Amino acid sequence: MFVGITRFSLLTPNSNAWYLSKDISDIEDYRKKLFSKTRLDERMNIFFNISLPALKIMKDKYEYIHILQISDQLPVSYKKIIEEYTQKFNFLKIQEVDINGNSNLSISDIIIRNIKKNSPETIIGVFNLDDDDILSVDYLKNSEKYINRLFKGHIIFYGTGLTGLLDKNQVIDFKECYQPKINIGLMRVGSVLGKKIQLPNMSNHKFCDKYSPTIINSKEVMYFWGRHFNQDSSKCFDDKNKQINIILNDLSQFDDIDMNDIILKKFPSLNFLPSKGINKEILFNDNVEKEGNIINYHSNSNEVLFKIEFEVADLDKVLDKSRAVLLSFIFDKQVETVNGLVKSSDVEIGFFKYLSVKNIKNTSTVSLVLPEGINLTQLKI
Repeated sequence: MFVGITRFSLLTPNSNAWYLSKDISDIEDYRKKLFSKTRLDERMNIFFNISLPALKIMKDKYEYIHILQISDQLPVSYKKIIEEYTQKFNFLKIQEVDINGNSNLSISDIIIRNIKKNSPETIIGVFNLDDDDILSVDYLKNSEKYINRLFKGHIIFYGTGLTGLLDKNQVIDFKECYQPKINIGLMRVGSVLGKKIQLPNMSNHKFCDKYSPTIINSKEVMYFWGRHFNQDSSKCFDDKNKQINIILNDLSQFDDIDMNDIILKKFPSLNFLPSKGINKEILFNDNVEKEGNIINYHSNSNEVLFKIEFEVADLDKVLDKSRAVLLSFIFDKQVETVNGLVKSSDVEIGFFKYLSVKNIKNTSTVSLVLPEGINLTQLKI
């Protein structure tokens, strides 16, 4: 049996595990941001219109329930909509959680109530899924082999996925994401015996292999890590330009991936539109002049974004694909450090960043937030 768990906008201000609760001391400010219409509507769309239909495809083939944890103080209008979804998706089980993290009905209670009584011991796989991330429709198929006594007490990670900028159901830029111990789809294999549930101890997912035997399976894409304009981790709810810079700067760390039918079939509710509309939406209106391999850049903004598309004439002759292209940045004043850049001992190079290549055609996004009063004047390639 499989059990999924998703936290949906829980009002737990004392939690140390969730981004939105950090650095917010005022409970009403926390509540306002957590339950803002913009934030809730986006998460409702992602979970109920994109993620849940994919989970339903898997439910039709496996014994599986999904527990949605919601705040007991969630606005009534949203509770009503969620209740309607439980009628449509009968494998969705709701657990209301109070401000202290307590609930009258525990996760163990929900699991035991849904266990078939024809076996003295039932092996279960309990997995995590955030409300703005999506699993591949073959996630349970790939996990089925671990649901037996041989793997009882193990933790299972799927290290390879996609990450990208999500707008409604459209992914307007995406990358391959390799995170060997990511929380998305993290599964604990345990058992239910009578009214007793045994599962591996859960600590910080980055270190849980120190406490439990762990399997990392990264052979194929198994999740989509969603980035969007109301990301809790961005902490920039009112500034779309800062949000997009944070997102694209993060995405620039990952490799491009060639989309194919195999991957597309894993995410039938997503529409992948790489690069569409990004430049028009986020580029600051700067004057750019290109002279050979030098770009003269005239800007008074400390937020700088470049999207670079380039071709490699002979990929086989590139000796180090992780350092195929070097970008050298020239500023109008001396500066000691720039976040995201390395300072070369060669004054002709100055601050720089390498770009990697995987294919003949490549695309990279470079986003910088410069120190106050410092402007970029030139970029050498």
